Amino acid sequence: MDNSVEFWNECHARYDNGRLKEESCWENFAHQFSAENGPVLDLACGTGSDSFWLKKRGIPAAACDYSLTGLNLFHAYLPDIPVICFDMTNSFPFSQETFKMLICDMGLHFFSEEKTFFILHEIQRILKKGGTAFFRINAIEDLDPDKIEGEIETHFYLLKNDVNMRYFTREDINCFFSDWASCDAERTQMTRYGPPRETWVIRCQK
Repeated sequence: MDNSVEFWNECHARYDNGRLKEESCWENFAHQFSAENGPVLDLACGTGSDSFWLKKRGIPAAACDYSLTGLNLFHAYLPDIPVICFDMTNSFPFSQETFKMLICDMGLHFFSEEKTFFILHEIQRILKKGGTAFFRINAIEDLDPDKIEGEIETHFYLLKNDVNMRYFTREDINCFFSDWASCDAERTQMTRYGPPRETWVIRCQK
């Protein structure tokens, strides 16, 4: 398994093309974001596409990632947004009920069932009561059988590029997000990295 920090440093360096591509998958929820609800935590922020989207709308953000390479690129693009480097499979470095809103874009599908539940618990811990979290995750329809080396858990695979990856069904979403006050999920496609990828966009309220 190569979901290591070295792997992510290499990925961010490889995909960086000297500019940020503004994210668009949150447009349907734009009316729910406001400066009064900031800062919005951009969890697993990468090089900053989601924070860029927030900044262009005047919404304060704070960002964090596992990869120093990603955060260095993020800082070069968005120097006025604070960043923190940490591994989200460990306790988050924030107090209880710190944020009203959070985005985790394509950052939740690399983990075992146990770690996924832990991360979601930490997200709930740092969200204020009534706070909202937005997620984008892999859909099972995006799974290419030819890329599978083996299945570790149900819908959690070791791929042939030595990366662990989870692909979610609606039933998986119902299971992992069952203890939120509300949770809405819709199927979407992501084109940030080239050919469309099948994904879910999820809005959860604590």
